[in-house]
Amino acid sequence: MAEELKSIPNPYEAQAEEDGLEFLNRIGEKINAAVSVKSQRLVVVLKGAGQSVGGVQLDLVVVTNGKNILSYEVTLKDEPKHGEVEASYYDRKKNSREVTTAGTGMEGPKFVIPTPFQNKEDAQRATDAKVKELVRAQADASFVIDGAPFAQAEA
Repeated sequence: MAEELKSIPNPYEAQAEEDGLEFLNRIGEKINAAVSVKSQRLVVVLKGAGQSVGGVQLDLVVVTNGKNILSYEVTLKDEPKHGEVEASYYDRKKNSREVTTAGTGMEGPKFVIPTPFQNKEDAQRATDAKVKELVRAQADASFVIDGAPFAQAEA
């Protein structure tokens, strides 16, 4: 597990009608983490960080047109863009529902995370994770390259 993710407190999380990996993926979505099994080990890393589980920067894979690209495909998503993300939590001291927000840098309506969080920190962490997800989800790209048969995302 990535060091940055180990320090995030999670005092309680209910699991119902989902297997263990689905449960961990749901938690991972809240903290911007990718959860998967690689070589019979559970791997939890920060999405988009370009680091191994041990925190070592992964080697760059150079993809250059005219040099090593055999084929590629880029698809822009038709999904609506969101300009802001909002998450709610219940402030026990104020005895009221509060919200956290974060901008995506895009034009569009507000995306509201439907599940309330236990505290402001959890709500803000989930808001920030959703912003990063929405920005990454604007397009898909896949490349077939010559010379690096084992190059793959999150490897």
